[in-house]
Amino acid sequence: SVDMVLAGSSDSTRVVRERLVCRGIIGQQGTLEKIMSVDVVCHFVAPLLSISPKQLNFRVKGQNLPLVYKKLVLNNVSSLSLSMELTLAEPFYLCEASGEQSSTTTKSLLLGDKSQVELWVCFNPDFYQDQMSRIVDEVLENHLGHPQEDVVALHAEVHYPNLHFSSTEVDFGCVVNCTETCREITITNCSQLPVSYRWAFMDGHKQRPHGFYVLSESIQTTHLIYCFSSCKQIFDILPMYGDLQPGERQQVTFSFYGHENISKDMVAQCRVDDGPTYELKLRGEASEISYRLQPTRLDFGLLFPEQLLVDLLAERFQLGDCHHGLIVDGLDSTFTPSAANTLQVVLKALNNRKHIYVVHLADSYQALKARERAQKEAGARSSWEKRGLDTLSFCL
Repeated sequence: SVDMVLAGSSDSTRVVRERLVCRGIIGQQGTLEKIMSVDVVCHFVAPLLSISPKQLNFRVKGQNLPLVYKKLVLNNVSSLSLSMELTLAEPFYLCEASGEQSSTTTKSLLLGDKSQVELWVCFNPDFYQDQMSRIVDEVLENHLGHPQEDVVALHAEVHYPNLHFSSTEVDFGCVVNCTETCREITITNCSQLPVSYRWAFMDGHKQRPHGFYVLSESIQTTHLIYCFSSCKQIFDILPMYGDLQPGERQQVTFSFYGHENISKDMVAQCRVDDGPTYELKLRGEASEISYRLQPTRLDFGLLFPEQLLVDLLAERFQLGDCHHGLIVDGLDSTFTPSAANTLQVVLKALNNRKHIYVVHLADSYQALKARERAQKEAGARSSWEKRGLDTLSFCL
C-alpha cells in the first residue's frame, strides 16, 4: 500500500466536486483498466476572524508615565481552526494580561472554530527618553497563513510640556568695547500642557547663577559673596523664568556686555519642569575700532570721456595741416588713464576719416623737428654755394 496526499487550492470561496480515477495495466494485455474511482468534494472557505476593536488609542501626558494597556478580542467565526501570527513594533508589546511586564512583539496562536481569545496590547511611553511630545502610529498585523491579512491600527499620543524656540543660537557678533547689545528670540508653548521654565548658564560643565560673571584674578573664591561689585557681567537673559499656557508666546531678550577685548562662548539652558532641557549657544566679542586708510589721496587727473576725445581728434585731423600726414609724439596723455587708452582713442579717430595716414609711433616730435632743421640748413648751404658759382661765372 502507499499513502497519497491530495492538495487543492482556489483563489475564491467555492465548493469543488471532482472524481479521482485510478487506472493501471494488469496482466500481459498491455491495456489500461480502471482500478478504482473516488468522488472528491472540497469546500474552500475564507478564514473569518473578528477583531475588536479595529483601532487602539493610547493617550498619556506628564512625567513618570506608567505603562498603558488596551484589550484586544480575537474571535474565530469560521468553521475551521485558524493558525495565526501576530506582530507589531515597539514601543507596543503583546501581553496575556493587563499589568504584565512584557517585551514580546510577536505571538503565535491556534484558534479553534467558533472560539475566541483575549490579548492585551501594552504601550510604553517611556520608550523615548527625550521627554518630547510625539504621536506614534503603528499597526498590529495578523498573518493567517493565507493571502488575507488583518490589521489593527495602533495610535498613541505622548504629551510633555514642551517649548519651541525661534532660534537655537544667539550670535552678538563683534561690538565696540564697553558697549551693550541685545538680541531677541521667541519661545512658544507648542504642547498641550502648561509650561514652567527657568534659565541657567553653563560654562563647561558648571552651572552659573542668574547672569554670568567673570571674576578678577585677584579675588579669592572664598570671598565670592562680597565681590559682585568687582565682577564683570557678560551675558544676561530677561525674563529668567516664566509660565506659558498652551499656544502662548513670549519674547526673551539676551544681552551681551562687551567688556574690553573680550571674546566668549556660552551655553544657556532652558529647563522645563517635568519636561526636557533645551540648550542655546551664545557667542559675543568686543574690540576697539582700528583702521588705516592707504593711500590718503587719489589723483584721477583731468579725464575726458573717450567718445569726446575721439570726436575732437577726428575733427582735428580734418584740418589743413593734417592733410599731408600725421605724427603721434608718444602716447602719454593727461586726458586718458593709460597709454593703451590713448592709442585706442587715436585709432578710433583715424577710423572715422576717409583718408589713410601713416602713424610713426617709434619716432618722436623732437627728432622730426631736428630733421626738418637739418634739411633746411642743407638746402640753404646748397643755395649759397650755387649762388656763389653763378657770381664767379658772371665775373669771369
